[in-house]
Amino acid sequence: SGAFLLILYAASYFCVSRLLKFKSWFIDIALLSCMAVCIFGFTDYLGMDLLHFKVRLKAEHIGMFTSFIGNINMYTGLLSVYLGAACLLWVSCPNKLRSIWYYVNVWVIFIALITGRSDNAYLSLAAAFTFIPIYAFRTRQGIRRYVVLLATFLTSLKVIEWIATTYADRVYQIDSLYNSLVSFSKLVLLIKVLWIIAIILYLIDFVSKKADATVSPWFSRIWIGLIVIGFAAFLYVYDVNIAGNADKYGSAKSFLLFNDNWGTHRGVIWRLAIEDYQDFTPIHKLFGYGPDTFGLVTYYHNMDIMTNVYHQIFDSAHNEYLQFFITVGPIGLLSYLAIFVTAFIRIIKKGCQNPYVIAAMFGVLCYSAQATVNIGTPITIPIMFLFLSMALAGCREA
Repeated sequence: SGAFLLILYAASYFCVSRLLKFKSWFIDIALLSCMAVCIFGFTDYLGMDLLHFKVRLKAEHIGMFTSFIGNINMYTGLLSVYLGAACLLWVSCPNKLRSIWYYVNVWVIFIALITGRSDNAYLSLAAAFTFIPIYAFRTRQGIRRYVVLLATFLTSLKVIEWIATTYADRVYQIDSLYNSLVSFSKLVLLIKVLWIIAIILYLIDFVSKKADATVSPWFSRIWIGLIVIGFAAFLYVYDVNIAGNADKYGSAKSFLLFNDNWGTHRGVIWRLAIEDYQDFTPIHKLFGYGPDTFGLVTYYHNMDIMTNVYHQIFDSAHNEYLQFFITVGPIGLLSYLAIFVTAFIRIIKKGCQNPYVIAAMFGVLCYSAQATVNIGTPITIPIMFLFLSMALAGCREA
């Protein structure tokens, strides 16, 4: 992901956003391609390896790669784009036949993300469930379908738990946060309650003949307030990391406790990166060492730690934003973020009436969430930029 590739991203971004005549079926084609990726990812999870991609891998490496994509982090990172688009279209699409198609996509992507077993998926799922209601809670359809969305995810999680238990000798066990969710004693009850609520909402709207009616804007406003409260709850991080009360949070402490081992050594990578940055010259502090030079910087400054303590090379920050901060400096990072901020503002202003435009934006939003703990690669970034470019092209047609 050097300078040449970044130039290609920029060129394609401007070409697509300025010249493309956006059509809704572009998103459908993208989701169709996602289905192929997910299906082969799930068969790999079942140990089938239909394409024989893993025959030359060492046994300890087989679980790290899946589907057509390769590394499971890249796999779930790519799926995050499709996750946002499929979920948004499910809650907002008025066409019944297309809604069925989007629901199938949602269900398959949920299964794929869970069986992908990469922690970055938690962030993309959190972004989807957190921000979609702001758009969905404008109509009665959006509200009832969001309930179905929640119920479907938890049901999918329970189904994968059953598969992992029944075929324990063939598949990988789900762990980390997923394990915390399935071990919740009231999970089955919660799933039943959500499905019952969804059925009741559908019946009420069918009888009242108001299935597609709009609702008070206060539903979205209240949800935004809950988001603010939720971010305030991030103070749990203080309780865990400073007050030293990590043990009372059970298995969740592995996500809340920031140390060198956090996130499969992401903690130490981020710490070393910040320490290295402090030693940069003034010009490098502004503009970085150049695109994709993170490995050179960390190897030069931390060779002893990497080779003698961790026995691996930290050639990526495993955080796209920190990666840009180190390699192209705060100037480059702010420029990169400005693209997304200005694009989102334009999409919300100009494309809000077209759910397909908003769906493309939500795909980028979910990707941006997981990017805080993942690597930006030529496998994933072009798809993300394509969705952003298509959304902007749709605004031009609005």
